[in-house]
Amino acid sequence: MSAVIVVVGSPYFAITKRDGTFEIANVPPGKYDLTVFHERASESALRELNRKVTVGPGGASVPAIAISEAGYLAIPHTNKYGREYPPDSADQSGYPGRK
Repeated sequence: MSAVIVVVGSPYFAITKRDGTFEIANVPPGKYDLTVFHERASESALRELNRKVTVGPGGASVPAIAISEAGYLAIPHTNKYGREYPPDSADQSGYPGRK
């Protein structure tokens, strides 16, 4: 199990939809910094995706942003005792602790 918690100091944020699009509603006209986060992207890759966005009376449109996961390293984790998990059992009859 894992979780990602992102804290932002603004009421203007979005989580992408399944198709990758997003919308940030009710943003007043002005100049803003757009910061992108993805849990599998490296910090340097994310810094390069930051954008300056000017929102006018009719809103703003941002060109597509491609996020690379190239810097992501899947780090296997250990169980709560700091040991590796046992290999998967070929017997799929139920919970491994059940007899």
